[in-house]
Amino acid sequence: MFPSPRRLRLERWLLWALPSVFDAVLVVACGLDGSLEDAPEPALSGEPEPEGGGALADAPLTPQDAASDGDAREPEPAPRAAVAEQGAPCTAEGQLACEGHAQRYVVQCDEGRWVARAPCAEDERCDTRLGASAGSCLPLVPECAGKSAGAVVCAGLERSSCGVDLVTSSPLLPCAYRCSAGSCKGECHPGASECVGDGGLRRCTAGALWSPVEACPSSAPRCEDGACTAWGPGGTCHDAELGRFRPIVEPRPGQLVITEVLANPTNEPSPAPTDATREWFEVVALAAVDLNGVQLDRERDTAPPTMLERLDCVHLSAGQHALFARSVEPAANRGLPRVTASFPFTLVDTRGELRLLDRAGLVLDAVSWRSATSGVARQLSAGTLSAEANDDDRAWCAATTLYNGVDRGTPGAPNDVVCP
Repeated sequence: MFPSPRRLRLERWLLWALPSVFDAVLVVACGLDGSLEDAPEPALSGEPEPEGGGALADAPLTPQDAASDGDAREPEPAPRAAVAEQGAPCTAEGQLACEGHAQRYVVQCDEGRWVARAPCAEDERCDTRLGASAGSCLPLVPECAGKSAGAVVCAGLERSSCGVDLVTSSPLLPCAYRCSAGSCKGECHPGASECVGDGGLRRCTAGALWSPVEACPSSAPRCEDGACTAWGPGGTCHDAELGRFRPIVEPRPGQLVITEVLANPTNEPSPAPTDATREWFEVVALAAVDLNGVQLDRERDTAPPTMLERLDCVHLSAGQHALFARSVEPAANRGLPRVTASFPFTLVDTRGELRLLDRAGLVLDAVSWRSATSGVARQLSAGTLSAEANDDDRAWCAATTLYNGVDRGTPGAPNDVVCP
């Protein structure tokens, strides 16, 4: 066993002090004129004199000295979690703790022992964090239920790490596109779409991956802002005669007039087309306009208006007619001339109405009727073609020209009846 530092210091002091004492004794014994106080005190090279005349009790005691003497003990480590074993001794009377991490079981210090208390509910766990919540029952973080401590979980695009008791979680960096099983995945936002070239489109799947590129349909052949469209760039249309895109000439109120309506075609036995597919109405332009963006609508139904969307310009010169029908197929519409566009709604026989809107929803023209005669179109009187004239029911009369063998009217051609 090695001597303590204090003992070593005592021995060194004695080695320094004893020669001086011996010299003083010799002086007295020989009758010399001197005393112990006057005796020179040689210095010990490199060793300062202890304070207080070298008294041992006054020598400073360092922590190393104390540790060597065994006078000090290592302090017990502070607890890092409120975890205790049932039946073990305790000192903090009334204190709550948990029997382990991510457990339902609660213990309390009672008369020096940890005793069991009512467990937490199925969807709760005992909180082992030190502090006011120690030993209390807290609800599980929903995403952490059934997971282990430290598991990384997802909540939408957010990611977090489950705490040691599953009642807390620490946020992590979120995902950009998709979070699955705690990991970031994908390359796009589900539901998004983007154009590939001028006429290709790809969509982002539910798995946050791009689908194969698909070509835009012929009815909307151009891709813009992630959607196939019939519009040219910047609200333009393609003029075949000019060979380029140009601004759409939008009609103003009064420039398009509804002039003829067949709301109740003749009922024919099968296999003839049904009357529903043979309904039509006619419009005449009073100025040079484009029909791109014009909407066909019935005010009293719940369906949205039908907009005429085309990449190519649908142009009408002043005095030119446009024909709109339930079907563009001659076999279904009973031999109508060229149809400009189709519409999906029904032209009702009684208390019917119809209107044209511009792209912004402004009414361009509107007509109504009390009833419709089977197989006979209603014509606006020839010579009174205006948006004001067709508001007067007296300006309308029955068509007389047979055009398909069963129905009367002049679809796509000037009206030939002058109403009385």
